[in-house]
Amino acid sequence: NQGVTINEIHNVYEVPKSLQQQWAARSYHGDVKNNSRAVINRFLGDGIQVNAAGDFIYGNYIGTNVAGTAALANALTGISVNNVANTTIGGAAVGQGNTIAGNTGAEVSISGSSALTHAVVGNMIGVRFNGTSKIASAGSGVLLAGGADNNTIGGTALGTANVIGGNA
Repeated sequence: NQGVTINEIHNVYEVPKSLQQQWAARSYHGDVKNNSRAVINRFLGDGIQVNAAGDFIYGNYIGTNVAGTAALANALTGISVNNVANTTIGGAAVGQGNTIAGNTGAEVSISGSSALTHAVVGNMIGVRFNGTSKIASAGSGVLLAGGADNNTIGGTALGTANVIGGNA
């Protein structure tokens, strides 16, 4: 591996263009079809760090307990999208939305001049899984920085609105 660490390998190697759009080469976190949810908490860094285009993040509890009712913070951001395009965080279908709350940094951070055309829809951000009360966070609900452009945060169609609260 030419001496690179697990945290550096995504900067050195890329999936060939011919494989990038195939399902098996894309990162899925959570799966509505199989009723699969990740509970991601107490990480020493970001809960989920996205460094490749085309990730799907569905139905997870990030920065909360298994019930989605109390904070168990990740040390940095809940979901960090870094200088890549086309990440889908949540969705309009039942079960696709994530609960992202209680993290030390921003709940969702999208940054970099190549951070284009992401969708953050149908999520509970900074609140309990059902949106009834806040779960305090020291960071922003959704942070767009460093040239991130042409991203969709919420929507007007059924199921696409995010509930955002409880953030600094």
